[in-house]
Amino acid sequence: MIRRALSFLLLLPLLAGCIIVRDFGEQWGEASGDICLNRISTALYYQVHEQEFPEDKITEVARGITLDGVHYILMKKTPEDAGGFLFRFTVKAGVFTRYRLNPAARELFAEAYPGAPVEVRENTVTLAAFTPETLALLARVAGDERFWEPEDKNLYNPQLNPTCRFDDRDVSKVEP
Repeated sequence: MIRRALSFLLLLPLLAGCIIVRDFGEQWGEASGDICLNRISTALYYQVHEQEFPEDKITEVARGITLDGVHYILMKKTPEDAGGFLFRFTVKAGVFTRYRLNPAARELFAEAYPGAPVEVRENTVTLAAFTPETLALLARVAGDERFWEPEDKNLYNPQLNPTCRFDDRDVSKVEP
C-alpha cells in the first residue's frame, strides 16, 4: 500500500501539465526515432508507464517529430495504440530539455483560446486527434513560452553521433 502511494506521488509532477493525444493519425507514420532520442525515450517510457520497454524496439512506441519547427516525442503505451502522450522538447548545445505545460498558465490559456478544440482537466490537456485545427493551436501554444516550463534535462548526444537528427550542433566534422 505504501509502495503504491509513493509510486503515485512520484508520478504527480510528471503527469501535471501533460498532453494526451487520443489519435496521432498520419503524424505517427511521419515521426521516427534516432539513436539519441531512443535512449531518452526508453527512460521516459519507464517513468510514465512504470515498466520497461526494450531500447532496440522503442520506436514501436516512441518517435520524434518536428511540427512547425518544434520538436515532440510521440509516445504510445503499446504499438497497437492509436495515441498516447505528447512531449515537447528542445536540443540546445547538445542538451535535451523536455518541457511540460505550466499549470499556472491554465487561466491564461482559457482566456487566450476560448473554445479551443481541447479537453482541459486539472493536470492534463487532451486532443482528440491531430487535425489541422489542433495542429495550428499546438503551433501557437508551442511558440508562447508562458505556457511551458522545463521538466528535465539530459545529454542528448554524448558520443557526438552525426546520425542524431535533432542535434543542433554540426557533429559531422568532429573527430572521434
